[in-house]
Amino acid sequence: MSSSTNQPSDDPPIDPPTSPTEEPISDDDYDSIASPSTGTWGSFRARSESPEDELGYEADEDEIVARGGYTYRLAAGGLCLNMSLTKRLEGGMPPARNDSARGQAVIECLPYELWRPQIYGLHNQGWTILDFLGAHSYPTPLEFPYPTLLDAVQYGHLNGPLSNSSKLPTNGYMAITKLFKDSKTFFALESDYKMSYNKGDSEAGYTKINGEKEFLTIRDPSSELSTPAEVRASAAEAWKQMYELMYETLAGLEISLKLQPGSLQRYCENARSLGHADGSSMIRIFRYENDTEFKVLAEAHRDLGILSLVIGDKPGLEALDKTSNQFIPIETIFKPGMCTIMAGRQLEHFSNHIFEAAAHRVVSYGPKQPKLGTTPSKTKEFLKPLLGRFNRFQKPKYRYSIVFILRADKSVKLDYEALSSPVTGDVTSKVDGPRTAGELFEKIRKAHFNVNTQVQDRERQKEQLKAVPKLDKAEEEEFEAPPYPPPTKLTWSKGDAESGRVIA
Repeated sequence: MSSSTNQPSDDPPIDPPTSPTEEPISDDDYDSIASPSTGTWGSFRARSESPEDELGYEADEDEIVARGGYTYRLAAGGLCLNMSLTKRLEGGMPPARNDSARGQAVIECLPYELWRPQIYGLHNQGWTILDFLGAHSYPTPLEFPYPTLLDAVQYGHLNGPLSNSSKLPTNGYMAITKLFKDSKTFFALESDYKMSYNKGDSEAGYTKINGEKEFLTIRDPSSELSTPAEVRASAAEAWKQMYELMYETLAGLEISLKLQPGSLQRYCENARSLGHADGSSMIRIFRYENDTEFKVLAEAHRDLGILSLVIGDKPGLEALDKTSNQFIPIETIFKPGMCTIMAGRQLEHFSNHIFEAAAHRVVSYGPKQPKLGTTPSKTKEFLKPLLGRFNRFQKPKYRYSIVFILRADKSVKLDYEALSSPVTGDVTSKVDGPRTAGELFEKIRKAHFNVNTQVQDRERQKEQLKAVPKLDKAEEEEFEAPPYPPPTKLTWSKGDAESGRVIA
């Protein structure tokens, strides 16, 4: 894959304020700022004057906010992200900043409380973190192990609760908790029973890959042939909740890409209920081996669909940081209720690569890597030899995770005119390519190996891909291994504002 990252604009640099009497931007005015003195680009959220609107400022009309001799663009009807920092202009709105790496306008704003920095994180990294329960207050310091991440908010690594008013976070978390419980019941059953749900491939039913993982793929919760009774009800309810979240996410993406309403949502209307004949979406529930040493359990890859929502019960998911081309252990900072949302290959295609699919992998860290910020207590160390094999502090044997995978419905015709915008550019040149979402999926699938198939099949697929002409196959998946163990953790706080970083 390309290791290039978004770079500052090639436009002439903005002159910093020269008057010493200009009023500085303070935390009392804004929660998140773009620094005029350094020209730093970042997320921006004006503090609301209304106590009823704690999550952000929603502009009634296009506005100009002036601070320190500079203007910040607030577009009508939306929370402001990634603001255009310009000199004061007379008569009308300042132009949107262009991203020199792409030659296209960057994301400006969203009308949802739901999305503060999240969309910006998806745009830059292909992944971002959500918090169902508000386990972290907003704003908050962030502990993170890698110094290459210069701005936690900019890259979407920490966000507040999804919404203060929506019931979705609580209901969704309860449904996920129930599905975790039921899936652990299923995985604990006899192997012969579990294998009765094996359908010969990884696209439905039960699959086991020795030395790595076993997993259950649910396409139709009501199916007695491929979905065990232990998880049918909880899987259906969890999908209902997570579909609504991802469907609303698509509405936000449409606005950020300046597409007409429904331009992305139309591709997954039949996914509202799993089991539709035209649907391709699914739930995957994994039980990974939690080895006694560092081991990669799912090779580096990108998902094929539109969006993937990943919830794990223990750290193990690692996402690629484009600034360093290294995988980072994002789940080591997680608290209950936190999850990861990732862009997939289909969204990459629909957005003309504005949202690139997230590279990620799953690993077992071994016993020598505790969660960040924790160390074994002397009491636990003392009790280890006394408790022997009944040691209640020993490392859990498995890591469980649930992945909600939203894919485009197979028969939906691709509308490239509707996918063209000032942000995505003119994508009508793609009309000679796939005509339906199903054809697009097959083209993407054939260009990549399957990380969820048996090792020998996986290696055979890799060899076959080597014979595919370079112009027709996906980019090489080449990534550097992250440092192990991770470097000393860093603590991010509002004090970082003095160094020109965007704060949250």
